[in-house]
Amino acid sequence: MLQEVAVVWAGDMVINLAKKGNNIIFTYHSNKVEADKVVTEVLSLGQKAIAYQLDVSNIKNFDAFLDQVSGHLTQHEGSPNFDFLINNAGAGIYGSVSETTEEAFDAMMNVHFMILDDPAGTYTYLIEELNKLDFAYVELMRRSPYFPSPAHYPKDDEIEFFGRKIRQTIIANAGYDKDSTEAELDKGIAKLISFGTLFIANPDLPQRFEKNAALNEPDKATMFSGAEHGYIDYPLLND
Repeated sequence: MLQEVAVVWAGDMVINLAKKGNNIIFTYHSNKVEADKVVTEVLSLGQKAIAYQLDVSNIKNFDAFLDQVSGHLTQHEGSPNFDFLINNAGAGIYGSVSETTEEAFDAMMNVHFMILDDPAGTYTYLIEELNKLDFAYVELMRRSPYFPSPAHYPKDDEIEFFGRKIRQTIIANAGYDKDSTEAELDKGIAKLISFGTLFIANPDLPQRFEKNAALNEPDKATMFSGAEHGYIDYPLLND
């Protein structure tokens, strides 16, 4: 029986995936000792695992990483293909502005706000390559009004500009409410809309949309706090 292979951007999900019978390729930023411990644990579960060092803030590393992964898959799995790509990596600075060094700030910008010379051309090429693959959907995010794009970025609607090029089912995301959801779906490009903050604050969001009911306001002070408060205690419509 062939084992399914997961490529994971960070190690915190690896053990659970291995327990479900998956072989694993995962990345780590700098802590090889801990990465090796994860590999050993996966092997003890009877699955294959390998860890590759990858600094995602430096895109010059990506070609070499792709060659490593393709070579490993071909040699050890009999095919350069894999079954799952899980992007669960995150990076942050945990300190005050006064404590943040210029190097740390630049590292965060390079990961989270990477600026492309030709975004339309880059993403169009990516879409053309993705269109050759067999998978279920692509999630497209609209630009955030809180983070204006650089002047040379196209002003086109992202869902329309890129969505028309994609052959897979499209899920649109970022900043939708009831009216903008209906307007987006009426265009016929996106087939589904996904919600984040709005759904956290309104666990019965579909019912509220259906009844045109008022929405709970998200409490941003509780987000990413590591505790259940702010995630499981928003009132339901009938409370």
